[in-house]
Amino acid sequence: MPAVTDMLKNPAYAGAFVYGRKCFRATSPSGRPQKTPRPMPEWRIVVKDKYPAYVSWETFEKVQAILRDNRSDYLRVKGRGVPRDGAALLHGITWCGECGHKMVVRYKGGSQYVCNHLRQQHDVPECQCLRAAPIDHQVAAAFLEAVAPAEIEALAKARKMRRRADDALRHAQEQQIQRLRYKVSLAERQFNRVDPDNRLVAAELERRWEEALLELRQAEETLKGKTDASLREPLGIDSRLRAKVVALGTRLPAVWSIGQRLASIVRPCCAA
Repeated sequence: MPAVTDMLKNPAYAGAFVYGRKCFRATSPSGRPQKTPRPMPEWRIVVKDKYPAYVSWETFEKVQAILRDNRSDYLRVKGRGVPRDGAALLHGITWCGECGHKMVVRYKGGSQYVCNHLRQQHDVPECQCLRAAPIDHQVAAAFLEAVAPAEIEALAKARKMRRRADDALRHAQEQQIQRLRYKVSLAERQFNRVDPDNRLVAAELERRWEEALLELRQAEETLKGKTDASLREPLGIDSRLRAKVVALGTRLPAVWSIGQRLASIVRPCCAA
């Protein structure tokens, strides 16, 4: 993992030569200067397009912003962070509606979303302490409700993408057949022009002609079979398939509930 992180942070992968990414600053308690990274705007020398780039400079900047935002050190960097492990559904991505700071999860006495930033900084009472179960239930219900109408649309898009891919493949096969037909025509002309007395050359040209004809016949049969199959397949979504998708959508809450129960069973076993 550190090697991957170093690669993502290296500007050479964006084709840039950079000098002065780090500097010495007195950050230790003893006052001794230590080498620390400089922010990107403070890099001393940046020469873009110096090396062959794996990613563009714009993509590199976006990756750096994501890496900074994913840091869990909220008290220092005030980043968004990433979802964390735990039983709570919104662990690591909840924010307090009162003070605007990130909330943490407390599992003692049941899962709770707690805003204790002001308490840690200014020794004041906790801003909020909310039970996680009802919040997670509402979030899961809203998620399943939002997913249900999109199922038919997602299926239709998938079928359209498949049809476009099939059309592109059929077009490529038709072009291949045109090339094979030209190859057959060329072999036929070469055979007709050969001197019959030159039996070795005539036999070789006849063999090439027969091979070209066989290859063309196989390509035409393959294309015909795929065309017939695509014609038998309905363009839209038939009523039976639509009903199946809708029926599966109504079972999503039950599947979600089973997954939550299994997770609650497996998690203590793993901890033990």
